[in-house]
Amino acid sequence: MKKTIVKFFLKFYKFLTLKGIANFNREQPDINRWKLFLERLPKSDNDVYLQSYNKYRCRMFYFGFFYKIIINAVSIFSILYFHIKNFIIKDLSIDNIDENDFNNKKMIILKDDVPFQDVMPEELFFEFTEYKIFEKKNLEMKMYDKEFRNVFKTVRKKHFFSFHYRYLILRELGLHSAVIFKESPDATIVYVNERNVASPLLRYLYEIKNRELISFMHGEDLFHLIKCFMSFSRYYIWDEQYSNMYINDMYCNIEKYITYKPKKLKKEFMKKDVYSKDLTYYLSGESDDSLRKIHEIVKILQDHNLKMVIRPHPRMSNMKLINDLFDAENVEDLDVTIEDSISDSKLIVGISTTVLAEAYYGGKDILIDDVTNVSFYNNLYDRKYLMLNKDIPLFSMYLNKLNILL
Repeated sequence: MKKTIVKFFLKFYKFLTLKGIANFNREQPDINRWKLFLERLPKSDNDVYLQSYNKYRCRMFYFGFFYKIIINAVSIFSILYFHIKNFIIKDLSIDNIDENDFNNKKMIILKDDVPFQDVMPEELFFEFTEYKIFEKKNLEMKMYDKEFRNVFKTVRKKHFFSFHYRYLILRELGLHSAVIFKESPDATIVYVNERNVASPLLRYLYEIKNRELISFMHGEDLFHLIKCFMSFSRYYIWDEQYSNMYINDMYCNIEKYITYKPKKLKKEFMKKDVYSKDLTYYLSGESDDSLRKIHEIVKILQDHNLKMVIRPHPRMSNMKLINDLFDAENVEDLDVTIEDSISDSKLIVGISTTVLAEAYYGGKDILIDDVTNVSFYNNLYDRKYLMLNKDIPLFSMYLNKLNILL
């Protein structure tokens, strides 16, 4: 019964959050407005509580007054449940790790719904000779030691009426406290974690116990308000230019940036004499108008005896509209691996998708779409999209050579 109630609130929370952020038809963000908002926030290199709440304020920048009222009301019930669960147990804290003990270093990988095998730094498996992988959704959330509970008490004191923020912090502290108590890792590896409002507090708690909180990029990144003020002991990045963006534009507090090349970007795609597709367009979070323009281009290219198929994003694409617009033969089955999909296409097309980088570094010819959503493309310059710094042709150039005008 208790698990059913908790699952209900978690699902309702997720629904409200996705309802607020998964809106692909909104106007492009005003980057100057983001920067002004960030400049007005109080800053501190040492105050992890301030960094965490700043991160929460960035997260809530997207949501309206009604959403905030509803999500805070829902959070009250979740807090009550977790309070009963977390504060009736006695202190069971464990000793800190001896920082001079470097034998059999152990890491815990907290698995999310997104695959990590082709982006996780391989060197971590050499550094940490023992590791375990846990699915976050299956883990217990309970604060076993006083440091974690003291941090939460401080959060409660500072932001008593911010129930949603307190719930987010309580959930993360409970998860990581249980991991440390039960597994005693030298490091915990998290990913797709850049939005986690608790990261400054978690890093502090790990490091006072001589442990590390480590994360890594899972795809091409942009300047994004919701990722500002993130904090890790180490953060692995695909290009050193990202560190400039994180430090100077996003106020991230990361101890060490390490540049690496993930397995995803080490693939090599051999050229073929014949391809099953002339172009493959890799979708991300396209607006309805963009999808209609892509559909128009597919039809025009067919008149030129060229086959372009689209590959939907597994989580972000508007599948209902895609199925209404496109013939089945022009929509790639997601059971086809990304590697086979790229290999079987002569040209790779997209805008701000990691597949472009994967194909580019693998030797494929790629096109950056500057046609189907011009405002989004122009916005990418202000958002520090690194692929624009490379000598990559634009989709408009390709269409112009065919005398296709939209």
